[in-house]
Amino acid sequence: MSRPAMKYLVLIPVLLVACTSSKAPPPAMPPEPPSTEARVESWQTLDVDEFNASVDEAVGAGETWADDPIDVVDRFIWGRLSAYYTRLEKQDNRVEAADSTVITLIRDRFADDSVRGDWHRFVLYRLADGAWRLAEARGAFRCYRGHQQESYGDRLCL
Repeated sequence: MSRPAMKYLVLIPVLLVACTSSKAPPPAMPPEPPSTEARVESWQTLDVDEFNASVDEAVGAGETWADDPIDVVDRFIWGRLSAYYTRLEKQDNRVEAADSTVITLIRDRFADDSVRGDWHRFVLYRLADGAWRLAEARGAFRCYRGHQQESYGDRLCL
């Protein structure tokens, strides 16, 4: 084997070690989720009329986000606060071609000094145009301190 070829054979293991050792460590797994089994004692009924009008506009404009009930909930509430933990449950009225569903959204450990998390329940129905509308939306809060530490309620945390 020629001398220049030997140099490359020596460099290959060095390069492999350099490439593998420069990798970042894998991200840490999140801790176990907090308990979301707190009971809901009271809630606020949220206005859905204005939002449903925006769904009608989206359907007229050919937007597709209203074709999925989770996307509808996302547009209605999701982006308002970010939480460390989010749990979403969806229950359709039937397995195939559901035309109504209930979505429960629980968020916990907000980056807030008073509001620990919130609970929302959405009842949605699908119209003939294929888009989902909100029939009902409820919301409640859970606090870090004071009232509603062990339950969700309609009073905003102080």
